Amino acid sequence: MKNLYTGRLIALFLCSLFFVQKTNGQSTGKIIRQATAVAGRTVLDPNSDTYTSATSAGYNGNDVANSEITFRAVPSFNAEPFGDLRRGPSHLYTDFVPDANNVGYYSYFTGTNLLFRFRMGSVVPGSKGYSVLLDTDGKFGSSGANADPNFQPATSGTNGNPGFEIEIVMET
Repeated sequence: MKNLYTGRLIALFLCSLFFVQKTNGQSTGKIIRQATAVAGRTVLDPNSDTYTSATSAGYNGNDVANSEITFRAVPSFNAEPFGDLRRGPSHLYTDFVPDANNVGYYSYFTGTNLLFRFRMGSVVPGSKGYSVLLDTDGKFGSSGANADPNFQPATSGTNGNPGFEIEIVMET
C-alpha cells in the first residue's frame, strides 16, 4: 500500500513537470507578506483589506490609477534603459519597467512616512538594494549659478556625485 502511494506521488510529480506553465502579468495587488507591526500594516494597507490595489479586483490593467495609495510619479530625466547595469539580467529584477508615461517609480508622503514604489521587471528572492537619491539644496552639477559645492566628477564610471545630498536604500 505504501509503495503504491509513493508511486502515485512520483507519477504526479513527473506529470507536473510537463504541465507547468510560467505566467507573467500584473499581480492582483494581494499583499503576500504583511508588515509584522500594526503601524506598518496601516501605512502600507490603509483600508486593511490585505490588498495594495484599491479593491480586491486588482489593478485592472492600470497599477497607478487603481492603487490603494495615491503615489505621485517621479519624473525621469530620460528613458530608463534596459540592461544598463554591469551585472544582473536584463528586463528582470535589476530594471525599472516604465509605464506609458515613462515613469518607473513613484513616491507618497503621508505627513509622517515617506513611501517609494518601484515598478520592477520581476521579483526574485535574494539580497538586493535599490536607491533613491534626493537633492535637498537645489544645487546640481559642477558649473553655473546652481553648481553644487559637493559635486564629485565620475572618474571610472562607478563613482562621483552630481549633487545628491541624501541616499535612501531599500535592502532585501
